[in-house]
Amino acid sequence: MKKLAYIVFILGMVYISAMYQVPSLMAAAIGLGFLMIFLWIGGFIAGRKLVITPASKICTVYQGQPLICSFNIKNPGRFFLGPARIRVWMGRREKDHNIMALFDLTSEDPQNAALRMDPPFCGPMCFHAVEIKLWDPLKLSCVKKKIDFVWEAGILPPVQFLPEAAAKAVAAASGISQAGRSPLDDAGSGNEIRQIREYRDGDLLRHIHWNQTARTDLLWVKEYEEDGFPAIRLFLDRPLSPRSKQDDGQQADAFYRILSAFLYSLLEAKFSVTVFWKDMHNKNTFSFLAERKEQVPVFLLKLYASDLDCIQCPNALRLTWDLKLYHRDQLIHEFSPDELKALQGGDVFHVPKSAS
Repeated sequence: MKKLAYIVFILGMVYISAMYQVPSLMAAAIGLGFLMIFLWIGGFIAGRKLVITPASKICTVYQGQPLICSFNIKNPGRFFLGPARIRVWMGRREKDHNIMALFDLTSEDPQNAALRMDPPFCGPMCFHAVEIKLWDPLKLSCVKKKIDFVWEAGILPPVQFLPEAAAKAVAAASGISQAGRSPLDDAGSGNEIRQIREYRDGDLLRHIHWNQTARTDLLWVKEYEEDGFPAIRLFLDRPLSPRSKQDDGQQADAFYRILSAFLYSLLEAKFSVTVFWKDMHNKNTFSFLAERKEQVPVFLLKLYASDLDCIQCPNALRLTWDLKLYHRDQLIHEFSPDELKALQGGDVFHVPKSAS
């Protein structure tokens, strides 16, 4: 529309200059016409010569923070370019893109541009950029350029805790007690070794694992179940059911937020939590031991790399994809939308550098 108005404006100048014999107005109209042709040719050549590449293929942010994806721009012809808009498909997985959106690229540096967006939900996200539109500085001509960029993002839930009423209900139903050892611990007696880790100041010398120390030239100690905080084993389960792409993002958002808040609440109460889950593609079972709140983002990014599958855990605490919490196959709590809205906020931890 702007191009049409510009052409009409030039034709009007030509008509008026011819009717009233105004050479200067005719010269201005011819100059504007050549400028339009120059911008159109420059935009066409720029669309063929321009090279655009993503600066990074992985980025991680907390939900509520803007997700910024940077692009490197190589303009061999040094043509003047104005605004740019990029067409992106979004979804939880690379083969599951179901949302299309247009984003304006912002740039203060002619060699770099950034795409800024607000993630619609937390969890793993995959973005596929398929087309970019380039305008000249006056936005008179537009060039479309096909691109094929794929990058991934991990959207972490905000640091939140379960409401006090929900936390007490879960604790009472499952038997979790901060004062003593948790009955949810099925790892064995207090003399059983839970893990082997590097030596820390204050560890007892009688707990040194001499064989591992001799092999690595580093001090390693045996950590028993009776050491440290009471331990809880939590299994993540996704029952076999029809999965709708339309509400998959919303359900994933609710699951990851409740899981995150549940872990933060347990760690705040001085429990250590070992989380188990199964990947539906390779059928491998994974585990992660969290003893500090700063480990929750690391765990979530590791979980995002898997598609949850159903898992057998008859004698343990189990959180299902539909937000139901079981203990020994008995339903002890079902998280409601009201509880999801009532999650209490906390401090934001740094995103691990290895994941950004």
